[in-house]
Amino acid sequence: PRSRGDDVFEGVISIVENNWSIHSLDLKGMKEGINFRLKQVYAPIQEIFMPVTDQLSIAGGMLGFKGAYSYNISYSNYKLKVNESYHRQIEIIDEKISKQKAEKLQIVREEGKINLQKTFAENKELNRKQLRKVLKEKNKEEMKENPDKNQVIREDSVLFEPQYTKKSLSFWDTLRSVPLTEIEIKSTIRLDSINIAQAVKTKKDSVKQNTNQFSPTHFIFGHGYHFGKTDSTFVSGKGYDFKPFRLYFSGIDAQFNAVEAYKVGINPKFQYNFSAFQNLYLRSNMVWTSGLPTLNGVRNIEFGLKQKDIDRNDVWKITFSAGNDVFQYNPTGVSLFVNTFLSIYGQNNIRLYQKQFVNVAIEKHFSDKFETHFFIEKSTRSSLTNTVHRSPFRFIANDFEANIPKSINYQYWQKHDMFSGNIGFVWLPFLKYRTKNGEKRPIQNSSPEIGLEAFWGSSKTNSFLRTEFTLSHEIKNILKGDLLYHVVGGIAHKSPIYFIDYKHFNRYIFLEQELTKSYRLFDHYRYSTNKEYLSAFVNYDFRKFALSRIPQVRLLGIKEKLIANCLFSPAVNYFEFGYGVDNIFRLFKFEILNSFANGKHETWGFRVGMTGRLSFEKNKE
Repeated sequence: PRSRGDDVFEGVISIVENNWSIHSLDLKGMKEGINFRLKQVYAPIQEIFMPVTDQLSIAGGMLGFKGAYSYNISYSNYKLKVNESYHRQIEIIDEKISKQKAEKLQIVREEGKINLQKTFAENKELNRKQLRKVLKEKNKEEMKENPDKNQVIREDSVLFEPQYTKKSLSFWDTLRSVPLTEIEIKSTIRLDSINIAQAVKTKKDSVKQNTNQFSPTHFIFGHGYHFGKTDSTFVSGKGYDFKPFRLYFSGIDAQFNAVEAYKVGINPKFQYNFSAFQNLYLRSNMVWTSGLPTLNGVRNIEFGLKQKDIDRNDVWKITFSAGNDVFQYNPTGVSLFVNTFLSIYGQNNIRLYQKQFVNVAIEKHFSDKFETHFFIEKSTRSSLTNTVHRSPFRFIANDFEANIPKSINYQYWQKHDMFSGNIGFVWLPFLKYRTKNGEKRPIQNSSPEIGLEAFWGSSKTNSFLRTEFTLSHEIKNILKGDLLYHVVGGIAHKSPIYFIDYKHFNRYIFLEQELTKSYRLFDHYRYSTNKEYLSAFVNYDFRKFALSRIPQVRLLGIKEKLIANCLFSPAVNYFEFGYGVDNIFRLFKFEILNSFANGKHETWGFRVGMTGRLSFEKNKE
């Protein structure tokens, strides 16, 4: 390639003369400092060249550790279903080399449309432009016959011989194009012995071990207990086992903040399973705090009914909740774990209020492309103040800031009742799929995500209505890099007066993963608004930019990016521009940014955090 780096290959592809089929290839590439090499040999099968051998080698290192992987495979016993409309010997005439001959070639048309059968029957030669038109017309015909083909861009099927573990070494030798070496034979025998021994040990342990037997570690780190007679749910001939009763502990949740001080909570959940994919559950949130003893005990109870698919994703879900609990003004604003860590060092970033509530939530997943949600709530909301004013470490002299959002639009508010809710949908119009063994799976980031949501509320003193539109997408390999964008726009048809109901904007601190949905340099509630707004986040990850042009840096997997965030509202026109280095030691990232408000330079700063390639999501229950 003209520009070596990630996502490109270099090497040799051998083509069969006058046939244009691939004979063999030997390609090398690199991804984030990991080196790949692929060798393939093709042979004619039913007059179509298909791969008969593959050799894949991978080598790289991380944090001082190095490793290598080699994979060899041979293909045989092909059974092809040949599409005769494509399997034709057509000579391509290059207009640049044989201009006069190329101009004489004609495509057969009838009633203004290309007749593919006559075109292929009467023409053994086509120029490049004609070939593109013919293939385009052929694809249109196939799309009409099979509309789903445009959505499924990859199909894989891997089936294993039922008795493959019982076949002898001599049987497999008859299929190998290259025999095993003596070292490989010894390694295979040793690995088989280890697997057999491990299987026997696992079976013995499973007999001895009772997963329903209580252990103090289950209470601390979380555990699920299953009760009742095992039953099965069958889907497409495949059975999924389940037991009717389940008790689940999520583990102890320990936090510290300026309002509640020391906080310890547990969330037990009791579940009744109708089948492997349908269940009814009851969950409670039990909390003890040193700062708000009046709220100690059961803070809220949630009763729900839901159905999952075979991948354990929710198809639909209905929940009823009630309680008296503490919430952030912006529910997605600050990670409670990160705030606990920062509070110990004298920084309290969350702002909390108290809410007594009863609500109903409905979520419906119609398909991989479309889902909707509905939420309605009756609540009584009141403000809270700090109960502790300094870090528990006495040598840290910083006083905590008051539990009041620092905002240019903040207004003090009193205890009040509110009836509120929201309804919205998410749509992925161009979602693509891949199939494996007949199961269709969506391809991540193959379509932009479009969302529309309405928020409303009513109280004795105020009513409000806001609609919000979102558009986000990650586009791979565009202009030699990856583009990520997230745009949010809102219209306030009736403005709220209570700060809780304002539109709030996220600020990235350390571990939060929504990098394309968070500002870097302004305080969490500084520009919260009850008016119209437009918020946009753009990240562009370069394949090669400045540091990554150095081969030694690319070998380390270092990525560079440019950041541009903006916010427009009646109160401010805000911009952030920055440069970042990601995947440092495969774990960390560093960003440096400048911000401008209403045409004036405001501040600059840097952020250090975990790479966005890591995930801290909890396992599904």
